[in-house]
Amino acid sequence: MKKLIFFIVFCIFLNNISLVFGAEQPTIEAISTKETLIKIYEFAGNVDYEPLIPNNIEHKGETFIKKDIKVEEEKRTENVDITEPVEKIISESEKSKAISLFEKELNYNKNNLKGILKLDESSLKVVKNEIENVTKYDTKKYTIYEDKTYYGLESNDYSLLPQTIIKDGVVLKLITADFVKTNSKDTYNCNTQYGGTYTKKIPTTKQVVKNYKATVNYKGNIQKEIVDKRIVTVFYEQGQVDNNVIVETKAELTTINTTTEITTNMNNQNSIENEQIVESNKNDNQLFLFGLIFITMLFILVLAILFVLSKQMKVERSRKDEKKIKKTKFKKKYEYEDEDEY
Repeated sequence: MKKLIFFIVFCIFLNNISLVFGAEQPTIEAISTKETLIKIYEFAGNVDYEPLIPNNIEHKGETFIKKDIKVEEEKRTENVDITEPVEKIISESEKSKAISLFEKELNYNKNNLKGILKLDESSLKVVKNEIENVTKYDTKKYTIYEDKTYYGLESNDYSLLPQTIIKDGVVLKLITADFVKTNSKDTYNCNTQYGGTYTKKIPTTKQVVKNYKATVNYKGNIQKEIVDKRIVTVFYEQGQVDNNVIVETKAELTTINTTTEITTNMNNQNSIENEQIVESNKNDNQLFLFGLIFITMLFILVLAILFVLSKQMKVERSRKDEKKIKKTKFKKKYEYEDEDEY
């Protein structure tokens, strides 16, 4: 029985050990990245840098294409006095209340300047904006006179005189007639005056203001953000350019060392990550092995305890059997003695 139990325990132990060392160890795949170049450019704050950065570059006979950029800005702030004129077109009736038509404050947002300007009421100016000429016709009455002398009249009879004459298209009527007798003959001379009225339309042109332009100033002191310099980091990955169309290569390569310190740091970071993965897998394997050994030892201890308990139970059982046998023998012996007495 002892040999059987020991054999079973030994087989279980060997089986656990074979599971630990025979299990497939996890393989560590190398971290592979595309070949990367990093270029750093510096530009003044007022320079449009995007057209100056190439979309692809050549390095060691290979083409690298732009994938990403990172921009860092060196900024400073300064206070700027701002005066912003604002105008409105108003009517004749709004002239007296023009200042009330403007807001007390103005939100300013121009040329990277943001802030609030306040209304300067003393800056209000109202001037004529749109003017039109209006012609008006007035009717006026005019009177004209014409003096005329007639000679050698036979008498001083008014009927001998024309009652109307025409001058410049206006009909004049006889107003007065003065007959004068001549000395030479029995004839008369007559001095006459004609008069008449006519009407005429006279144009009068006046300027009429259609509307006015009211102008005010808003003033304030605003903080301005000024960019002095931009540092642009450009990331290029290996690829190929075919007919101006970018085609990425699928070759898995480690990051190359370039003149930039950033790329070297990226390679060091990849190697550190590999070492960390290897160390982590080693620790996991050791922990797994320790766990299996602990479970095996615990299982052996339980079997040993069961074995001891089973031995004790056998001993107790054998003692009980011996007592029963003794009682049985004693009882039979006693019964035999009683029979002999009878």
